[in-house]
Amino acid sequence: MTGEPVELSDTEVATVLAALVETTGGRWPAHPARIARTLRRLGIDGNTEQMAAAITALVRDPAWPHRAREITSSASDW
Repeated sequence: MTGEPVELSDTEVATVLAALVETTGGRWPAHPARIARTLRRLGIDGNTEQMAAAITALVRDPAWPHRAREITSSASDW
């Protein structure tokens, strides 16, 4: 690893954020508009509406909790 920052797409950012929230016991608001507002309040750059749609799709997937744990467990590889 070079230690250089890697640019992520809005969907990749949404996936990482959703995984972090899932694995720390947090929950996202039920509506995409509220998720987008939360992302803006956190100062997340990018298309928050697109991120909210991606997060909504992820958390509705029954396999998401397992996938989220896999994502965060591989964080040391990043």
